[in-house]
Amino acid sequence: YTFLHTLSLHDALPIYVTFRISDGLLQVFGLPHGESVSVYDLAGRRVAMQKQASEGGTLSIPLPVSGVLVVRTTTGISYRMVNP
Repeated sequence: YTFLHTLSLHDALPIYVTFRISDGLLQVFGLPHGESVSVYDLAGRRVAMQKQASEGGTLSIPLPVSGVLVVRTTTGISYRMVNP
């Protein structure tokens, strides 16, 4: 599954952030520097978290559990995704 989200911060140009799960990894492309991504199971437990170290780079977050997960960023992007 791949999700594309357009994020606009402080009247700046839009930022295009893409989320994808592949081979047990959550890949996040285009996230702004300093943004954090947290992954929660359906019981609300945080199962993974990582902070973006470079502007517009890629995060690859190992997912320790399968099933439906909630992915959230510090700026409020939130998706339900499935890790098969």
